[in-house]
Amino acid sequence: MSSPFFAVFTHLFSYKTIRLKGLFTNPEAFGSTYARESEFSAETWHSHLNTPGRTTLGAAKGGDEVEGEWIGTLSIFSPEMLAANPENRLSYPPNLREAEDEGVSAVYMLVGMWVHSDYRRLGVGRALMDFALDAIKSFKSSQTEPGNTGGNEARSKAKFALLEVHTANTAARKLYENAGFTIQDGSGASDESEGGEMWMAMRLD
Repeated sequence: MSSPFFAVFTHLFSYKTIRLKGLFTNPEAFGSTYARESEFSAETWHSHLNTPGRTTLGAAKGGDEVEGEWIGTLSIFSPEMLAANPENRLSYPPNLREAEDEGVSAVYMLVGMWVHSDYRRLGVGRALMDFALDAIKSFKSSQTEPGNTGGNEARSKAKFALLEVHTANTAARKLYENAGFTIQDGSGASDESEGGEMWMAMRLD
């Protein structure tokens, strides 16, 4: 596959198709259901894809960014989008939540990672992940130094990528660990047989 990734805002049909396929095939990987989203109207799909603060990436079959069938997808939620719903942050790893509250870090959440079963173990998931991490690095995030009311001395916040993974999903955990993510303290079961989910994160600066 050559150049299979691109930011998505207009290819609604491709996104809808792979999203529903993922929900139907691996419902445990998503925070929604096939039954719910299969009833979405065109307007709902459009707003879902174009929510401010959300960036959706797609891997296109054969590298055809216009007509190619999508074989993988991944979305990035910005700190601003997450902050709009405080409940999103209640289960964060405490160290990341506290750092955000102190204004010294910005947390970007990766969600909806899914690769078609016919294209797994071919590097699609890792390429999606690498593209997403590069995108986060390019996003602007700054804060004003304490005591500076003029706003003229801004410094960059530390950026973190955060995701949640099923404890028993060893393939996904290996992918994320190889990309540089580490398991966060107090998140999820330590033994695969216990099930549950865990937070993984990595610093990007």
